[in-house]
Amino acid sequence: MNNLFLITGPAGVGKSTISQLIADSLNKSILIEGDDIYHLVKGGYVSPWLEGNHLDIFWKNVISLIDNSLKGGFDVVFNYIIPKDRAERLARQFSFAKVKFIALLVDEETIIKRDKLRPLDSQMGERSIVLLKNALKENYNQNNILYTTNLNEEQTFNEIMNNDRFVLNQTQKYIGKVVDVKIDRPLGTKHPKHNIYYGVNYGYIPNTISGDGEELDAYVLGEYVPLENFKGKVIAVIHRLDDNDDKLIVCAEDKYFNDDEIRALTNFQERFFNSVILR
Repeated sequence: MNNLFLITGPAGVGKSTISQLIADSLNKSILIEGDDIYHLVKGGYVSPWLEGNHLDIFWKNVISLIDNSLKGGFDVVFNYIIPKDRAERLARQFSFAKVKFIALLVDEETIIKRDKLRPLDSQMGERSIVLLKNALKENYNQNNILYTTNLNEEQTFNEIMNNDRFVLNQTQKYIGKVVDVKIDRPLGTKHPKHNIYYGVNYGYIPNTISGDGEELDAYVLGEYVPLENFKGKVIAVIHRLDDNDDKLIVCAEDKYFNDDEIRALTNFQERFFNSVILR
């Protein structure tokens, strides 16, 4: 699975510097500077904060670049002023990648100091304060905010790379981890509402929350008797494209199932949904 890093924050907060550090640390990466893409417009250029701007074609170009890069096997680092709803849409569109969204924020005194360190033709002056206040109004999820007032570049980089709280699709962070599954629909059980029978043991991970507000569900593969509990490794996630309810794929640590096998074993229920398998 490739990685997509979405780095946002007001001008002067350090988006470009941190993005460069991340891109340089990856084995095969592409760095997309949002400002460079926006400034591709020459004739008839309008600043992005003014009426008549070019944000529509800008986002089309960015999405195309990200898509081509990820599908080409690259990790992608993209930085720009990214609204919360846009980040969530990008995470859904590129659900086949691990998407980290980081909103870099500082206090007003720090943003002014950092803005003055930028090249003269890139300094935003008082507008950097306006952009900081706008960023604070975005109501970003606390998991995606990183305050860097008291962090240096290396500390900021390490926090982003080593902390999965920034992952937008939180189910992805379970891949490779060992979990305890409480089986509430054992093998052979009929669905309580629909006329389907469970071809595998099915349950949930206690003390978790999924996209539908309930505990995170899991298919247990490779166990051929009804169970009450199971401890195993998450080898994949079924990410539903038309439903906000991802499913973990769990099996014994010494077993493995490829995508076709997962599809076949979960088809009794997943055939009703469009989905992709994440690893």
